Amino acid sequence: MLNSAWSTHGNCDVNNSGDRRDPRRTPNALDIVHTILEADKKSALLKMWRNGYCGRFGIDRFHAQQYERCPVHGAHFSLRLQSNKLLKILALDEQTVAPDRIDVSGSANQRHRHSCPGKHSAKITTDGAGTDNCYALLMHDTSIIGGEDPMKKMLFVVFTVAAISPLMVVAQDAASVLDASNKAMGSATLQSIRYTGSGTNNSVGQAFSPGGPWPRFKVTKYVALVNYTLPVMRQEIVRVDNENPPRGGGAGGYNPATGQGGIRPVPGDIIQNQNTDGRTELGALNIWLTPHGFLKGAAANSAKVSGTRGKARLVSFTAFGKYTVTGAINEQNLVEHVETKIDGGLAGDTVLDGLYSDYKDFGGVKFPMHIVQRQGGQPILDITVADVEPNSSAAREVTGNPQRGGGGARGDEGPGPAGIRTEKIADGIWFLNMGAPQSLLVELKDYLVIIEGGAGDDRTMATIAEAKRMFPAKPIKYLVNTHHHFDHSGGIPAYAAEGIPIVTHESHKRYFEEQIFKNSHTLNPDRLARMPHAVMIETVKDKRVFTDGNMTLELHLVRGNLHAEGMLMAYVPKEKLIIQADLFTPRPGVPPLPSPSPYTTNFVENVERLKLDVQRVAHVHGGTDSWNEVLKAAGR
Repeated sequence: MLNSAWSTHGNCDVNNSGDRRDPRRTPNALDIVHTILEADKKSALLKMWRNGYCGRFGIDRFHAQQYERCPVHGAHFSLRLQSNKLLKILALDEQTVAPDRIDVSGSANQRHRHSCPGKHSAKITTDGAGTDNCYALLMHDTSIIGGEDPMKKMLFVVFTVAAISPLMVVAQDAASVLDASNKAMGSATLQSIRYTGSGTNNSVGQAFSPGGPWPRFKVTKYVALVNYTLPVMRQEIVRVDNENPPRGGGAGGYNPATGQGGIRPVPGDIIQNQNTDGRTELGALNIWLTPHGFLKGAAANSAKVSGTRGKARLVSFTAFGKYTVTGAINEQNLVEHVETKIDGGLAGDTVLDGLYSDYKDFGGVKFPMHIVQRQGGQPILDITVADVEPNSSAAREVTGNPQRGGGGARGDEGPGPAGIRTEKIADGIWFLNMGAPQSLLVELKDYLVIIEGGAGDDRTMATIAEAKRMFPAKPIKYLVNTHHHFDHSGGIPAYAAEGIPIVTHESHKRYFEEQIFKNSHTLNPDRLARMPHAVMIETVKDKRVFTDGNMTLELHLVRGNLHAEGMLMAYVPKEKLIIQADLFTPRPGVPPLPSPSPYTTNFVENVERLKLDVQRVAHVHGGTDSWNEVLKAAGR
């Protein structure tokens, strides 16, 4: 029914006098609204459709009422319409108004054989509208249907909503909205803040299953210090790996000083101190993500009212020429939601947002007692706030973002392009090191295989360049991806851009094809976005073998491992060498874990199941060990 209405009346444009308009004269027309009227002898039935027909035109919401009766927001409703009575319809936004008059007698009526053309009209009026931000639809006559069965007759009233000066719509500009929010939240005099709490946080891109939920850790202590005058922010987090058994990654790099990291479960309290410099792009976005930070960012960046969401007003600004930051300010003038998009690396353009609720007053400064932050729709922080100290002296002392030093590169054969260092670990096998995780190069007679595409384009292009330097006559025929975690997959788009097939487990194929390789990369176009190429993915179920008769490289599924679904390990029979990622981490100089990691015990079980003759193990995160070290870590 609705589709036929659109095909019949989709081109019925009228101007403010009810006449046909020239679309070239009104290029700013916003929406077309279809109102469906059913009439019988006693009453007229009005239905407005929020998530059906009207949704096709981008109409996000509709409120309506006759006299004081108002339907539930967004619901289908009906009420008795009387002629010469007012139906109030809230304006869609601060720029949207309706035309002065519309004659419903024309083509809309001609499709009804028994209607009476030319006698029925509706008029937009502000008389009796009664409230700001609304206009009224005055029905002159609703007895418009005659004939055999009036209940089966319908009239489609079509009008164009034009971007002209409002009649009774009093638009609030961004300055007034922000001023009201600053007053309500006490932001104007807020130069710094310290708040504490507890809750959970999640490790980005470390899900057990491709596209699944990111691992969650219990946060026993959370302290945030924000100095808005610079601006800078410091978060002090103590978290506990309390999932039993653990699933997914998130252990972080191994820290010999604490004996933590590298593999889960991580023992004891895990300290994560994060410094955010608001003078950088990503740092500024993270500070603007906080409720008071948003208000300060909006004031400094020519914010505009961009619409509404429910009863909240949306205020947006653009920063650094490419990031749009939008905050939702509720009826109490409190910031309840802030969102933007960031470059999520492998994930591409990614929504980063924060939700803020349960506000309380602290000496004139209102602050949310519940904070949820998400990245790509996945929670990354969920904190229940315990204490807030506005204009904290401790927060004012946070003055910068210390640069973190990187670990030294390993290897003994000298640097290649862009800092790559090569290290031969067996006949025909090299580490290509540019920080962990590393790539490994396996040489066959006529081609090369690279195991693991580390994080980012730069790493990939440096690895490819080094391989070409070492073996100029041999192409890279395959890139082997051990598993889907971001730190192990971040470089694979650049391999795809070079036309190199990606070999991965079959459980990863849909995730890569339908999510990763379809995500947009407009904020920071990666190599594949700049040089589009058909992505070639070849899958492994349980085993795949590459061989030239002399060198043999086997790929095996690590069944049942909880670090990542579809984990692959590589085995070189000739060298009795197995190559693994995240299944074992050496712990030099510190006691063994209180109990063996289930990731390591499962690794050993798979090697035994496959009856592989292993003497050495090479770690994608760096280094080699004897197989006996792995057996000890597994409690053998």
